[in-house]
Amino acid sequence: PGYENDATLLGLPSQISGIVSQTRSQLSQYCGSHASAVQIMITESNSVYGNPGKQMLSIVNALFLADDYMTWLEHGVANVDWWDLHNGAYPGNTSSSLAGNANFGDYGVLSSASCANGSCEPAANTPFSSYFGLQMLAKLGGAGDTMVSSSSNQGMVAVHAVKLSNGKLAVMLINKDPRNTHSASLALSGYSAANATTIYSYTSGASSLSSSQSSGLTVQLPAYSLTTVVLSSGNGGGNPGPTPTPGKGNPTPTPTPAPGGGSGYYKIVNRNSGKVLDISGASTSNGGVAIQWPYSGSNNEQWQEV
Repeated sequence: PGYENDATLLGLPSQISGIVSQTRSQLSQYCGSHASAVQIMITESNSVYGNPGKQMLSIVNALFLADDYMTWLEHGVANVDWWDLHNGAYPGNTSSSLAGNANFGDYGVLSSASCANGSCEPAANTPFSSYFGLQMLAKLGGAGDTMVSSSSNQGMVAVHAVKLSNGKLAVMLINKDPRNTHSASLALSGYSAANATTIYSYTSGASSLSSSQSSGLTVQLPAYSLTTVVLSSGNGGGNPGPTPTPGKGNPTPTPTPAPGGGSGYYKIVNRNSGKVLDISGASTSNGGVAIQWPYSGSNNEQWQEV
């Protein structure tokens, strides 16, 4: 608190893989064969732990929320809670180096109509930016849908993808660039898309999501924006393949190596469940039990072709 930086906040989800991997290693160490049955839950999440400032009410927090939620879930956590629904105004950091115009901060998803720094919030229950981040996640997927792997060749654009139970494929693109529009061309593997697409967007200063119909697989991403593209199947509504991997900026849905770049190790994804092949309890012994499990990046979920 007091030292917030927009770029730093938007980069934090990249640490989640390591956090989950370390946590699972500790679970394996102390819980043994029971480790795979222990769930990880994120019970309180937001951008700062105290004295929130203007960053919390800017679009940056909405971008962080969407990326944070999806990255935790993609790494196998069972639950993510956002703090909180209503809270109240705080006289936090209002530096001009941060995005946004507010003269205060508030943990709440909705306004509580309170005041700080001589300024007052809008009417009670007016949505703040984090509300629209959550709303955009609802456009990406829900109960019964399946997360699929995704990758990007543009460092300023994050991507997440969900195979919907109705046969559609939803791709969320998060442009973390504060100044520049990025063009995203979706390259899909294992999924044949129809030409028509629905696009949902949330941009800086907007008071609601926008939606439009488009065609083709190229999308323009405004600076600091959330965009979800919903593709219909071109195979008469059949289910998408197992690992579409929309990329960050140039989404490229293909089976991807496990984190670590040219390590030569891969994850094996089950087509039906979207889960990966895992050795229970991170056992290194002969006869270790193979199970399917949400991908966490742990060594016991990485395989080498020989």
